[in-house]
Amino acid sequence: RGVRMLAEKIETREVLESAREMGYRHFQGYFLARPEIIEGSTIPAYKLNALRLLAQLHQPELDFDRLDRLIRLDVAVTRTLMRYLNSAAFAFRGSIGSLRHGLVVLGEKDVRRWVALAVLPHLTTDRVSEVAHMSLYRARLCELIASKSSMVSAAPECFMMGLFSMLDCMVGRPLSELLPELGLRTQIRDALLDQVREDDQFRRIFDLCLACETVDVPKIRDCAQNMHLSPESLPDLCLEALKWVDVACSALGYPN
Repeated sequence: RGVRMLAEKIETREVLESAREMGYRHFQGYFLARPEIIEGSTIPAYKLNALRLLAQLHQPELDFDRLDRLIRLDVAVTRTLMRYLNSAAFAFRGSIGSLRHGLVVLGEKDVRRWVALAVLPHLTTDRVSEVAHMSLYRARLCELIASKSSMVSAAPECFMMGLFSMLDCMVGRPLSELLPELGLRTQIRDALLDQVREDDQFRRIFDLCLACETVDVPKIRDCAQNMHLSPESLPDLCLEALKWVDVACSALGYPN
């Protein structure tokens, strides 16, 4: 009938694979958000370069020459970004013929967002694809929540907050080790590490995002009211975030 089914309580890889075989295409559960920390293991070279790229994106002023060089070091990221820039997700006149051309056309404001999205699939190549999907969903939902609140000017940063919230699951290292190297605003880093007061606005946005993710209705109402948002508006924001994830995955060539 064309209905997309969601499997809840995914606690193990075996349950995930079983749900896939039964036809489920959306998944929710502890297994998907649980980082697999392997003590003493080294981070693969391609992930190290991806982390360097993410760190460069959060410098106060972007160095386009250095950014261009870092992207070119990874052919897969370059290919993904070029495909993305020439996809229907953008309305550029004419095609983007070179990486540098694409970076210039995007401009400093959008480069941080779209290059981060191009890097994401390559951080999750050895993980279940739902980790990337969930990261994209959190990123967009945090951005949408911020845009409807007094934090509208910080919406791009809230997008990055959601995107990086599962970095530990992608890399296999604790967030406490990874986040300080990325140059994120202190409030965002503290919100992701659960080290700030509950009345911090970044923390409230992230808490509301997690509450929507787990359908914790009392928590949704509490967080929304604290941010002067209507709890009834959240389902529409969640749906909009899910639709955006479909478009982004299609443009990135990432499996839906």
